[in-house]
Amino acid sequence: MAAESPPQKHSLIVYMGNPILSGDRIGIDVGRRLARDLPRLSLPRAVEIREFVGSPLDLLSELEGYRELVLIDAIVTRKMEIGAVALFREEEIVEFARAQHVHGLNLAEVIALSRRLGLPFPERILLVGIEVGDVGKFGDRLDPKLEARLDDIYSAVRDATAEFLGSGG
Repeated sequence: MAAESPPQKHSLIVYMGNPILSGDRIGIDVGRRLARDLPRLSLPRAVEIREFVGSPLDLLSELEGYRELVLIDAIVTRKMEIGAVALFREEEIVEFARAQHVHGLNLAEVIALSRRLGLPFPERILLVGIEVGDVGKFGDRLDPKLEARLDDIYSAVRDATAEFLGSGG
């Protein structure tokens, strides 16, 4: 008798960052707030939310069995205003990440590796990137420029996340 594969879970939100870097911690600060508000978002199905502080390669084991994924993380483009929120689908993540190399092995490389090896990886992916300007400045508090826009950043992230997860396709 063949072993049954585990049932596919629907949706996962992962918020990322480094809590000792004043810009890179934005994903964690926004994600923790979203985790508290998640039960009130009226999403069409159950959604799990997790904090993650490792490399994207380490993230692979967290994603098994999920159909859709929202990643919330800091980005550095130096082309947008600090605190601007940008949305990237899988093909855009790959394009954007060619010029970036954050968190070691970047997210685009992990996606490509998982697809090439046939590893379980969500079918639908949204990266909610928050422009921080600089991810390397140490500090246990959020950068003051981000702190000043935190409510607007949170609202944009929450709305984009709810829209993506609510669209289902």
